[in-house]
Amino acid sequence: MSGKKFHFSLNSVLKLRSHEAECARLDLAAVRQDLRHQQEILEAAEEALRLAVDARRTGSTGQPSLARLEAFRQAAHDRVRTERRKLDRLRDREEEARLILMMRKGAEETMRHLEDDERAFYWKKLRSAEAEQLDEQAITGFHRQRRAASP
Repeated sequence: MSGKKFHFSLNSVLKLRSHEAECARLDLAAVRQDLRHQQEILEAAEEALRLAVDARRTGSTGQPSLARLEAFRQAAHDRVRTERRKLDRLRDREEEARLILMMRKGAEETMRHLEDDERAFYWKKLRSAEAEQLDEQAITGFHRQRRAASP
């Protein structure tokens, strides 16, 4: 027994669970990066809307100018609304990715616990076998000494 090395019987499953957890981590990181980028886009759209509102307040009073400014303001408002919806969808995706990561990490941890349990059982069995071997050697040595001592 002492010549055998420990080998986890479900090692291929553990590798798969680890790979799935790593992929989930990468997916979450990508979604979070997209979320940060979308927040920047939304901030730029909101700034454009503020400028459009300010330009309407300070613009000339002619009807064509007011109509142009109103159209510009409406377009900026529509863009802000669109970018907010995109941001909300990305937040939903982030939550989904976070939940998936938690599930994947849980599955990986379960496999790691199984590996630890199997390793502990292996070492217990190994120590028991070595103790039996030492006991057998001691008993054999004792009998040898008794035979040698008796005439």
